[in-house]
Amino acid sequence: MEFPEYVHKIVAKACAENSADIPAACLQVERDLRNDDNFDSLVDMLISQAVQDLVYSRRHSENVAIKKETGAYGGGTKTNVAGSPTINRICKSVYYYNIGSRTLGLLFGKELLGLAGTEESIASGHQFNANLLRELSKMVKDDQRVQDAVKEKKLRDLFCKLGRKFDEAA
Repeated sequence: MEFPEYVHKIVAKACAENSADIPAACLQVERDLRNDDNFDSLVDMLISQAVQDLVYSRRHSENVAIKKETGAYGGGTKTNVAGSPTINRICKSVYYYNIGSRTLGLLFGKELLGLAGTEESIASGHQFNANLLRELSKMVKDDQRVQDAVKEKKLRDLFCKLGRKFDEAA
């Protein structure tokens, strides 16, 4: 169902004024729509849509029940995609290797060094985190939180010991 343009404008205005508070935005939209001159026609449209949805949902449920009773559902798939030579060839191609949410074969030469740097930064950050966690595991008991077991100054010192100032770790 497509809402009239004025409804979209009311929603946009409420979202802009309540960007961090969804319930407040919803209340404002409802209040503004109720006060709008076109409210009655909007209600008619919503009721018509709701009735149509109910009818389609009921018909779907009945069709599914009939198909289950006759054995049309619950069997195997119609085609075996895993056995497809085309799919298998594509999946085995090294061009489809994924790096940083990108497909290797589709990368341009000008993107390679930048992506390599990004991957190195991510790897470095992950390695630092792993080293930090290993060191902390020696200081924090199983039933303790880090903030309860390690004073902030000692944690900052550990960041420095591992080669990173606290500002850089954020």
